[in-house]
Amino acid sequence: MKHFDMNVLQYPDYADSNPYQTLMFDALRDQGCRVVSFNGSPRMLLRRLLSDPSDILHLHWISGHVVDPNKLQVWASMAIFATALAIWRLRGKKIVWTLHNLVNHEQQNTGLDRLNSKIVARLADAILIHGESARGAAKEALGVSEEKFFVVPHGNYDGIVAYRPPRDCSKDVGSQGHRFLFAGSIKTYKGVPDLIEAFGTLDGPHHLRIVGHASDPDLKQTIETEACKDSRVTCQLKFVSDAELEDNLGWADVVVMPYRDIFTSGSLLLALTAGRPVVAPNIGLIPDYVDEKSAYLYSAAENNGLSKALEKAAKDSELKDRSQAARRAADKVSWESVVNRLIVIYENLVTRGKA
Repeated sequence: MKHFDMNVLQYPDYADSNPYQTLMFDALRDQGCRVVSFNGSPRMLLRRLLSDPSDILHLHWISGHVVDPNKLQVWASMAIFATALAIWRLRGKKIVWTLHNLVNHEQQNTGLDRLNSKIVARLADAILIHGESARGAAKEALGVSEEKFFVVPHGNYDGIVAYRPPRDCSKDVGSQGHRFLFAGSIKTYKGVPDLIEAFGTLDGPHHLRIVGHASDPDLKQTIETEACKDSRVTCQLKFVSDAELEDNLGWADVVVMPYRDIFTSGSLLLALTAGRPVVAPNIGLIPDYVDEKSAYLYSAAENNGLSKALEKAAKDSELKDRSQAARRAADKVSWESVVNRLIVIYENLVTRGKA
């Protein structure tokens, strides 16, 4: 039932490559929200915000103009970006920022990135985090009052991937082995070479499939070289469509997330939506979404923690219960429930501004 009447400008718009935003925008529109999205440079944003009629500017990833190798250009872009937001505030408008990462994944210009985030945090009326576990790290990194932070979970991926019942691994598990999958964009912090090494310690006819685009050619070469050493490992190092991603999740018994560092993970929600238990470190927001029923968690600080978690998963012949637990975890964060929380924040900000 529609109950929300407001205009929200979303920036930047990465919906073409990130279904997270597509699902959010659609869920907001289902509640009667008029969502407009915009993509462009800080200079283009400044021109837009001088006259845009929206009630709220909802920011997402704000590091796009910070990763430029030209530091003078970065400083200029940061100044223009901050000016745009300040003008928006002077017009009596509100700013909401979803904190997806503490620093850009490329680890470029991290000092400037942190400064940019602190500036945005001071200008924002509300900062959204995807789980309670993020509150302490976010507050420390941004240096703003706790009253600005609100927990709004990351929604699941219903409509992008579908739940598929797991294979029956209760019989002859020793002869058929388990199917492990890594899926998603491949970056250094995601630890894919660590996964290949840890998988190599497993005995038995298990399979590991690595699916995703590696933008770093050296990292790609390393993965291909290491994968060639084990015939049980196959790679699809390319962009994959939603249909291909769904097929890979359907093939898998377990999804592996060997991250060295993580804050929020859309890949986790993809796996849970498909009903696939995960092997993952108990860092970042991962424990906010899974427990021992739906995941094989390990300490990232423990030597051979990943190897031990893989071994535990490989010996598990009863995946049905874990699959159902994973799907239940995804059901807890339907987009309807997520945007209902978001709408309350939107409404309170705008109402407070009119008081």
